[in-house]
Amino acid sequence: GDAVRGFVGTLLGRGRRVLRRRLLAAQAVRRLYARLLHLAEAHGVQRDPAKTPLEFQANLLGLFADRPAEVKALTQAYVRVRYGELPESQEEVSYLKACLESIARSKPMAEVGRWGAAAMCRRMETGGRLRCCIC
Repeated sequence: GDAVRGFVGTLLGRGRRVLRRRLLAAQAVRRLYARLLHLAEAHGVQRDPAKTPLEFQANLLGLFADRPAEVKALTQAYVRVRYGELPESQEEVSYLKACLESIARSKPMAEVGRWGAAAMCRRMETGGRLRCCIC
């Protein structure tokens, strides 16, 4: 009786600790995505509240065109957390932090803030001038 209760108590205690760690990791993912949005705002790109994170991802990819894998990783992690999935490990959060740091160090495409969707295409440098590759 007491041994079983002690064993179950130990399991529940471990389960609570694991759940707490995963909840803290989910909170960290939300903060990282919020920092990504603030970084985009600092470069003139704001998310319309009516746009979902996946819809807004196109704007982020246009702004941070040289960091598509990092933008997608942060957006996908945020969407998973937003809809109830918890990160599996601290390693995942560490990877997402590295993604945000990489994005923050990148050179954003300034045209996105001024030209909106038309600037989401990749820019081409030709003789020091910037021009849209599809327009």
